[in-house]
Amino acid sequence: MIINTPKRRTKKFIVLIITIVLVAVYIFGGYIAAYIIYLGNLSRVEILNPDWFFVYYTYLDADQMKYPRSEFTFNSRKNTLTGYEYGEENNRGLIVISSGLGGTGDYYMEFITRFLDDGYRVITYDNTGVARSEGSGTRGLYQSAIDIDALLTYIETQSKYDNLPVYLIGHSWGGYGVCAALAHNNHDSVK
Repeated sequence: MIINTPKRRTKKFIVLIITIVLVAVYIFGGYIAAYIIYLGNLSRVEILNPDWFFVYYTYLDADQMKYPRSEFTFNSRKNTLTGYEYGEENNRGLIVISSGLGGTGDYYMEFITRFLDDGYRVITYDNTGVARSEGSGTRGLYQSAIDIDALLTYIETQSKYDNLPVYLIGHSWGGYGVCAALAHNNHDSVK
């Protein structure tokens, strides 16, 4: 016959408490870890110091007299985003470039200058939470689609683009955004 002594009950109680704590850590630990990873990977991206070594050919490196740009702003939900237009005199079409996660509108100058030389206007922009645009972070995958949709809506309200076919280029996160925005919205000007 096994007698339940106070010592034996204490051990069972400790095992029960440890089991409950381990189950709680297992259940809630994943959420906490995911949140920490989310904050680390989707945090705000600032413009890098131009004095540092930088692997991208940016607007600071380009011939700004030959490739002038103008800045504009547009709203993406509650944030104001900054866009950059190049080649205002070109009329072959409008190319909109959506950057990869954390990339700025400046990261694609090699493509921008090529398109400008071929007679296209080009628009790039800083997504939510990136560089000169508002937002505490990049927010996640679908934010790219929200931002490109907001930009396309803005473009459709500007008469200077009325007769221009619009072409979209998206890299990585921006590629997802371009495809998702086109799948879920009606932007007739996009070719």
